[in-house]
Amino acid sequence: MNEVWDNWIEKDHQSVRTCVAAHLVRPDLLVEITVIAAKKNTKT
Repeated sequence: MNEVWDNWIEKDHQSVRTCVAAHLVRPDLLVEITVIAAKKNTKT
């Protein structure tokens, strides 16, 4: 997986990736999605 990822991502624009080991809710589901969100604190 690392070799494929490294060859696919542009060296100057590397992004974050995650690997999730989660039991799927239903066995017919074939995709796991991880979402990470952040909100900038504008109060100073």
